[in-house]
Amino acid sequence: MVVSNLVFPTNEINWSPSWRIIPTKYPPINFFEDLDLDPSDWESLIEIEAMTDDSVRLLAKNIHLIPEEDRITGPGMGFVVPCFTILDGVSNRFNNHEFGAYYAAKEFETAIWETVYHREHFFAATDMKPQDVDNLVLNANIKAEMHDIRGLSQKHPELFDLVDYGQAQIFARQVREQKSWGIVYHSVRHQGGECVVALRLPAIKDCRAVDIVVYRWDGKKIAGYYKKGDYKSFPSD
Repeated sequence: MVVSNLVFPTNEINWSPSWRIIPTKYPPINFFEDLDLDPSDWESLIEIEAMTDDSVRLLAKNIHLIPEEDRITGPGMGFVVPCFTILDGVSNRFNNHEFGAYYAAKEFETAIWETVYHREHFFAATDMKPQDVDNLVLNANIKAEMHDIRGLSQKHPELFDLVDYGQAQIFARQVREQKSWGIVYHSVRHQGGECVVALRLPAIKDCRAVDIVVYRWDGKKIAGYYKKGDYKSFPSD
């Protein structure tokens, strides 16, 4: 546990917006969009809702991971809450099946490169045939005091390893236990890019879908992308 007991600086992060890209197969869970829920009632209300809604059923077993003081609902939370509760098979740089997190980039291009890396591995592992794949582009405002490890890749390479996330997950678990709002760090997939991982839900505000970006998988790699928002119609006769 090489990062144990080390002290890292914190800085105020205020990204309006941040950028996140997810598969379109993950629509918002409407249960968190419209209701004004009492935080102490989440478990019981979700248990009732899960009887008829499969999407809510996925949340039920891990909703306890969000402490009552961090439980908020409203527009956009249907995209955010599942990041902290749907954890089966999850192993990311700063979280795993033990606790959830919301990842985002400061710039759109950084979000592209971060997701292309992981999506290529998934497509190759599933032997997917060449095709265009839709992805949802999310904007959210992120404002919180976060642990700042930007510029520390030489001093702490274990936190920036390209494939082994073990030490980074240990570090994230430690700062989460200290009630850290999250971690800001330089992307290892996009030179000069910056990313955040929000470890507490209230750090994220006004999450909204803004576009569809399409990845073109050629059978071996993602060869490029385009935005559906770039579509231009022909003039009428």
